[in-house]
Amino acid sequence: MTFSSKNNSYSSNGSSSDPREEILRLLRSVPFAPFQLSVFLLLQRLGFRQVRFLSRDHSRGRHSGIEADFRVSWPTPFGGTELLVELKHDHRALQRRYVDELRGKMVRRGFSEGLIVTTGTISSAAAAAAQACPALPVKLLDGQGLANLLVDQGLAVTDEPGVHLDRDFFRRLLGVKFASSLKGSRS
Repeated sequence: MTFSSKNNSYSSNGSSSDPREEILRLLRSVPFAPFQLSVFLLLQRLGFRQVRFLSRDHSRGRHSGIEADFRVSWPTPFGGTELLVELKHDHRALQRRYVDELRGKMVRRGFSEGLIVTTGTISSAAAAAAQACPALPVKLLDGQGLANLLVDQGLAVTDEPGVHLDRDFFRRLLGVKFASSLKGSRS
């Protein structure tokens, strides 16, 4: 599956500025749970099925509270494929070690593909590492790409008249107790 944007032009609040800039700013400023929920909703909107949380018992070491793992499934003609998704709610450039760590998790857990979603940017070393092992593909989605997909999929924007930032989308995200609202979604 490819993660791309239509690169259409949009307006925010009736002006000619792009709502994606403000979406990215808001994604970076909200706590982790609303960011997590926005990615959860986006994955569902993109057609992924069985978007579930993985328990943290498979991880080791310290946790800074800026990452989470999803297990995402989608049907194929030969059964199903599972994708391991890791979130980085961080403004800095994604480093190569996160790609390497995700690949290690993929091998240990039996995943065939991986995705890292960050609100930051992607370093050239991380991009090179993602391309380095075609047998275990890892896709990278930076903050700008995430904002583009949210707009393209009609999340975080309204369409009357034209496309504008949907501030209520973020207010609703901030009001949801995410983990408790998805009980039964954990695996």
